Amino acid sequence: MSAPPREATQLLATLLVAAPLFHEEQVGPPGARAHGSKGRVAVPEGLLTVPNRASAFGEDASESFVMEGASLLGKERELVQLCLDTPNFNCCRLRFGLEVRIGGRSWTEGTFDHFWQVASWFTAVETLLVDGERSSAGAIVWDQSALGLERDGSRVTMSDANVAQGLYGARAPDEAWMPVSVSLEELVFELANEGRILETLRQGMLADIQRRGFSLEQLQARLQGLGDRPDASLGDAELCLAILARELDQPRLTSAVLTLERADPGRSAS
Repeated sequence: MSAPPREATQLLATLLVAAPLFHEEQVGPPGARAHGSKGRVAVPEGLLTVPNRASAFGEDASESFVMEGASLLGKERELVQLCLDTPNFNCCRLRFGLEVRIGGRSWTEGTFDHFWQVASWFTAVETLLVDGERSSAGAIVWDQSALGLERDGSRVTMSDANVAQGLYGARAPDEAWMPVSVSLEELVFELANEGRILETLRQGMLADIQRRGFSLEQLQARLQGLGDRPDASLGDAELCLAILARELDQPRLTSAVLTLERADPGRSAS
Protein backbone atom coordinates (compact mmCIF):
# COMPACT_ATOMS: atom_id res chain seq x y z
CA MET A 1 0.00 0.00 0.00
CA SER A 2 1.44 3.38 -0.98
CA ALA A 3 2.17 6.00 1.65
CA PRO A 4 -0.39 8.80 2.07
CA PRO A 5 0.45 12.07 0.34
CA ARG A 6 2.33 14.67 2.32
CA GLU A 7 -0.02 17.39 3.61
CA ALA A 8 1.20 20.88 2.85
CA THR A 9 0.34 24.50 3.50
CA GLN A 10 1.50 27.87 2.18
CA LEU A 11 0.92 27.19 -1.49
CA LEU A 12 2.09 29.96 -3.82
CA ALA A 13 1.96 29.99 -7.62
CA THR A 14 3.77 32.34 -10.02
CA LEU A 15 3.46 32.43 -13.80
CA LEU A 16 6.89 32.55 -15.44
CA VAL A 17 7.93 33.03 -19.07
CA ALA A 18 11.29 31.82 -20.40
CA ALA A 19 13.01 32.98 -23.59
CA PRO A 20 16.37 31.98 -25.08
CA LEU A 21 19.54 33.93 -24.46
CA PHE A 22 21.20 32.25 -27.42
CA HIS A 23 20.19 31.11 -30.88
CA GLU A 24 21.80 28.86 -33.45
CA GLU A 25 22.95 30.63 -36.59
CA GLN A 26 21.06 29.52 -39.69
CA VAL A 27 22.85 26.96 -41.85
CA GLY A 28 21.18 25.84 -45.06
CA PRO A 29 18.02 27.05 -46.81
CA PRO A 30 15.42 29.25 -45.05
CA GLY A 31 13.13 27.18 -42.85
CA ALA A 32 15.67 24.41 -42.34
CA ARG A 33 16.49 23.32 -38.79
CA ALA A 34 19.40 25.40 -37.50
CA HIS A 35 22.66 23.64 -36.65
CA GLY A 36 25.23 26.41 -36.58
CA SER A 37 27.25 28.37 -34.07
CA LYS A 38 25.50 30.21 -31.25
CA GLY A 39 24.72 33.92 -31.19
CA ARG A 40 23.32 35.92 -28.29
CA VAL A 41 19.74 37.20 -28.27
CA ALA A 42 19.35 40.76 -26.98
CA VAL A 43 17.02 41.06 -23.98
CA PRO A 44 14.64 43.94 -24.80
CA GLU A 45 14.59 46.87 -22.42
CA GLY A 46 11.59 46.94 -20.12
CA LEU A 47 11.26 43.16 -19.73
CA LEU A 48 12.07 42.37 -16.11
CA THR A 49 13.96 39.14 -15.55
CA VAL A 50 14.21 36.97 -12.45
CA PRO A 51 17.05 34.64 -11.41
CA ASN A 52 17.01 31.36 -13.30
CA ARG A 53 18.36 27.98 -12.24
CA ALA A 54 18.70 24.53 -13.69
CA SER A 55 15.52 22.46 -13.39
CA ALA A 56 15.26 18.85 -12.32
CA PHE A 57 14.87 17.86 -15.96
CA GLY A 58 17.99 19.25 -17.57
CA GLU A 59 16.93 22.86 -18.14
CA ASP A 60 20.18 24.80 -18.50
CA ALA A 61 19.89 28.03 -16.52
CA SER A 62 22.63 29.64 -18.58
CA GLU A 63 20.67 29.22 -21.82
CA SER A 64 17.60 31.35 -21.08
CA PHE A 65 16.27 34.31 -19.17
CA VAL A 66 13.08 34.19 -17.15
CA MET A 67 10.41 36.84 -16.67
CA GLU A 68 7.57 36.97 -14.17
CA GLY A 69 4.28 36.95 -16.02
CA ALA A 70 2.93 39.86 -13.98
CA SER A 71 5.85 42.06 -15.10
CA LEU A 72 4.85 41.52 -18.74
CA LEU A 73 1.35 42.97 -18.44
CA GLY A 74 1.17 45.95 -20.78
CA LYS A 75 4.32 44.75 -22.55
CA GLU A 76 2.72 42.26 -24.90
CA ARG A 77 4.05 44.17 -27.92
CA GLU A 78 7.61 43.87 -26.60
CA LEU A 79 7.10 40.16 -26.02
CA VAL A 80 5.87 39.63 -29.59
CA GLN A 81 8.80 41.69 -30.88
CA LEU A 82 11.17 39.47 -28.91
CA CYS A 83 9.85 36.51 -30.89
CA LEU A 84 10.27 38.38 -34.18
CA ASP A 85 13.85 39.27 -33.25
CA THR A 86 14.78 35.67 -32.40
CA PRO A 87 16.47 33.90 -35.34
CA ASN A 88 15.04 30.47 -36.13
CA PHE A 89 12.02 31.07 -33.92
CA ASN A 90 9.95 27.95 -33.29
CA CYS A 91 7.33 26.69 -30.87
CA CYS A 92 9.95 25.85 -28.23
CA ARG A 93 11.64 29.25 -28.11
CA LEU A 94 9.11 31.08 -25.92
CA ARG A 95 8.07 28.86 -23.03
CA PHE A 96 5.72 29.17 -20.09
CA GLY A 97 5.67 27.61 -16.66
CA LEU A 98 3.77 27.75 -13.40
CA GLU A 99 6.18 27.87 -10.48
CA VAL A 100 4.33 26.23 -7.58
CA ARG A 101 5.94 26.62 -4.18
CA ILE A 102 4.68 24.60 -1.24
CA GLY A 103 5.88 25.31 2.27
CA GLY A 104 8.53 27.64 0.88
CA ARG A 105 10.05 25.09 -1.52
CA SER A 106 9.58 24.65 -5.24
CA TRP A 107 7.32 21.75 -6.16
CA THR A 108 7.51 22.25 -9.94
CA GLU A 109 11.27 22.91 -9.95
CA GLY A 110 11.61 25.48 -12.72
CA THR A 111 9.93 23.53 -15.51
CA PHE A 112 8.81 25.37 -18.68
CA ASP A 113 7.14 24.24 -21.89
CA HIS A 114 4.43 25.12 -24.43
CA PHE A 115 1.69 27.66 -23.74
CA TRP A 116 -1.03 25.00 -24.07
CA GLN A 117 0.75 22.91 -21.47
CA VAL A 118 0.81 25.59 -18.79
CA ALA A 119 -2.82 26.34 -19.70
CA SER A 120 -3.70 22.74 -18.83
CA TRP A 121 -3.09 23.54 -15.14
CA PHE A 122 -6.11 25.86 -15.21
CA THR A 123 -8.42 23.62 -17.22
CA ALA A 124 -7.61 20.68 -14.92
CA VAL A 125 -8.52 22.61 -11.77
CA GLU A 126 -11.65 23.87 -13.52
CA THR A 127 -12.62 20.22 -14.01
CA LEU A 128 -12.27 19.57 -10.27
CA LEU A 129 -14.59 22.48 -9.51
CA VAL A 130 -17.20 21.49 -12.08
CA ASP A 131 -17.18 17.75 -11.36
CA GLY A 132 -17.48 18.10 -7.60
CA GLU A 133 -16.09 16.80 -4.33
CA ARG A 134 -14.92 13.39 -5.56
CA SER A 135 -13.34 14.16 -8.90
CA SER A 136 -10.07 13.87 -10.75
CA ALA A 137 -8.29 15.50 -13.66
CA GLY A 138 -5.07 15.14 -15.58
CA ALA A 139 -2.75 17.64 -17.24
CA ILE A 140 0.35 17.56 -19.42
CA VAL A 141 2.25 20.55 -18.06
CA TRP A 142 5.53 19.68 -19.80
CA ASP A 143 6.22 17.31 -22.66
CA GLN A 144 6.62 14.07 -20.71
CA SER A 145 4.46 14.90 -17.71
CA ALA A 146 1.54 12.93 -16.34
CA LEU A 147 0.21 15.33 -13.72
CA GLY A 148 -2.77 13.99 -11.83
CA LEU A 149 -5.08 15.89 -9.49
CA GLU A 150 -7.51 14.07 -7.18
CA ARG A 151 -10.11 16.06 -5.27
CA ASP A 152 -11.49 14.83 -1.97
CA GLY A 153 -13.79 17.54 -0.66
CA SER A 154 -11.69 20.55 0.31
CA ARG A 155 -8.33 18.86 -0.41
CA VAL A 156 -6.51 18.09 -3.66
CA THR A 157 -3.74 15.52 -4.03
CA MET A 158 -1.29 16.37 -6.80
CA SER A 159 1.52 14.27 -8.25
CA ASP A 160 3.22 13.55 -11.55
CA ALA A 161 3.13 9.80 -12.13
CA ASN A 162 6.10 9.78 -14.50
CA VAL A 163 8.33 11.50 -11.95
CA ALA A 164 7.01 9.47 -9.01
CA GLN A 165 7.85 6.27 -10.90
CA GLY A 166 11.44 7.41 -11.33
CA LEU A 167 11.33 7.82 -15.11
CA TYR A 168 13.34 11.05 -14.95
CA GLY A 169 16.09 10.19 -12.51
CA ALA A 170 17.02 12.22 -9.48
CA ARG A 171 14.80 15.07 -8.36
CA ALA A 172 15.90 18.28 -6.71
CA PRO A 173 14.37 18.81 -4.25
CA ASP A 174 13.18 15.26 -3.55
CA GLU A 175 9.60 16.47 -3.03
CA ALA A 176 9.32 17.94 -6.55
CA TRP A 177 6.26 16.50 -8.34
CA MET A 178 5.78 13.85 -5.64
CA PRO A 179 2.33 13.28 -4.06
CA VAL A 180 1.22 16.20 -1.93
CA SER A 181 -2.15 17.19 -0.47
CA VAL A 182 -3.05 20.87 -0.71
CA SER A 183 -6.03 23.04 0.10
CA LEU A 184 -8.42 23.37 -2.84
CA GLU A 185 -9.22 26.90 -1.70
CA GLU A 186 -5.54 27.91 -1.77
CA LEU A 187 -5.00 26.23 -5.14
CA VAL A 188 -7.99 27.97 -6.72
CA PHE A 189 -7.02 31.35 -5.25
CA GLU A 190 -3.46 31.15 -6.56
CA LEU A 191 -4.42 29.84 -10.00
CA ALA A 192 -7.19 32.41 -10.41
CA ASN A 193 -4.63 35.18 -9.88
CA GLU A 194 -2.04 33.73 -12.26
CA GLY A 195 -4.70 32.63 -14.74
CA ARG A 196 -5.86 36.23 -15.14
CA ILE A 197 -2.30 37.19 -15.99
CA LEU A 198 -1.88 34.34 -18.48
CA GLU A 199 -5.18 35.07 -20.23
CA THR A 200 -4.41 38.80 -20.39
CA LEU A 201 -1.03 38.07 -21.96
CA ARG A 202 -2.63 35.66 -24.42
CA GLN A 203 -5.27 38.14 -25.53
CA GLY A 204 -2.78 41.01 -25.65
CA MET A 205 -0.28 39.12 -27.78
CA LEU A 206 -2.97 37.95 -30.20
CA ALA A 207 -4.24 41.53 -30.48
CA ASP A 208 -0.72 42.79 -31.20
CA ILE A 209 -0.26 40.16 -33.92
CA GLN A 210 -3.42 41.41 -35.61
CA ARG A 211 -2.38 45.05 -35.20
CA ARG A 212 0.70 44.17 -37.23
CA GLY A 213 -1.58 43.41 -40.17
CA PHE A 214 -1.90 39.63 -39.95
CA SER A 215 -5.22 37.82 -39.66
CA LEU A 216 -5.37 34.59 -37.69
CA GLU A 217 -6.83 32.82 -40.73
CA GLN A 218 -3.89 33.97 -42.86
CA LEU A 219 -1.44 32.70 -40.26
CA GLN A 220 -3.16 29.33 -39.97
CA ALA A 221 -2.90 28.90 -43.73
CA ARG A 222 0.83 29.67 -43.63
CA LEU A 223 1.46 26.65 -41.39
CA GLN A 224 -0.19 24.12 -43.69
CA GLY A 225 2.20 21.37 -44.68
CA LEU A 226 5.02 22.57 -42.39
CA GLY A 227 4.63 19.94 -39.67
CA ASP A 228 4.64 20.35 -35.91
CA ARG A 229 7.81 22.38 -35.49
CA PRO A 230 8.76 24.71 -38.34
CA ASP A 231 11.58 27.23 -37.84
CA ALA A 232 11.07 30.85 -38.91
CA SER A 233 14.13 32.53 -40.37
CA LEU A 234 14.90 36.02 -39.11
CA GLY A 235 12.77 38.44 -41.12
CA ASP A 236 10.00 35.95 -41.92
CA ALA A 237 7.45 37.75 -39.76
CA GLU A 238 4.48 35.86 -41.16
CA LEU A 239 5.85 32.42 -40.27
CA CYS A 240 7.13 33.58 -36.87
CA LEU A 241 3.75 35.05 -35.94
CA ALA A 242 1.94 32.00 -37.32
CA ILE A 243 3.94 29.78 -34.97
CA LEU A 244 3.27 32.11 -32.04
CA ALA A 245 -0.45 32.43 -32.82
CA ARG A 246 -0.83 28.65 -32.95
CA GLU A 247 0.76 28.40 -29.50
CA LEU A 248 -1.66 31.02 -28.14
CA ASP A 249 -4.77 29.46 -29.69
CA GLN A 250 -6.20 28.16 -26.40
CA PRO A 251 -9.74 29.55 -26.11
CA ARG A 252 -10.67 27.13 -23.34
CA LEU A 253 -8.33 29.03 -21.03
CA THR A 254 -10.83 31.91 -21.01
CA SER A 255 -13.65 29.84 -19.52
CA ALA A 256 -11.31 28.06 -17.11
CA VAL A 257 -10.08 31.34 -15.63
CA LEU A 258 -13.65 32.61 -15.30
CA THR A 259 -14.62 29.43 -13.44
CA LEU A 260 -11.68 29.82 -11.06
CA GLU A 261 -12.50 33.48 -10.42
CA ARG A 262 -16.12 32.69 -9.58
CA ALA A 263 -15.41 29.62 -7.47
CA ASP A 264 -16.19 29.31 -3.79
CA PRO A 265 -14.46 25.98 -3.04
CA GLY A 266 -16.32 25.48 0.24
CA ARG A 267 -19.64 25.43 -1.60
CA SER A 268 -18.69 23.81 -4.92
CA ALA A 269 -21.40 21.49 -6.12
CA SER A 270 -20.75 17.82 -5.63
